[in-house]
Amino acid sequence: MTATTAEAHGGVEAAPGNPVIAWNIHAQSAIHDTAKQSPTTSTRSFAIVQGAVYDAVNAVAGRPYEPLVSAPR
Repeated sequence: MTATTAEAHGGVEAAPGNPVIAWNIHAQSAIHDTAKQSPTTSTRSFAIVQGAVYDAVNAVAGRPYEPLVSAPR
């Protein structure tokens, strides 16, 4: 038996053409439903996912980002 994304997440579905929201839905499913991670561990996992989303969007958009501060020498 399979369910659509909306059915599996209580009616929440990603907006068409918005892969960032789709990634968040899949991350929530993997982190909470499948892995059943604790709140502390899941916070770290979501941070890693959001970092990956940020890097992916910047890579696709072709706009590199520059750090706001320089590293100490």
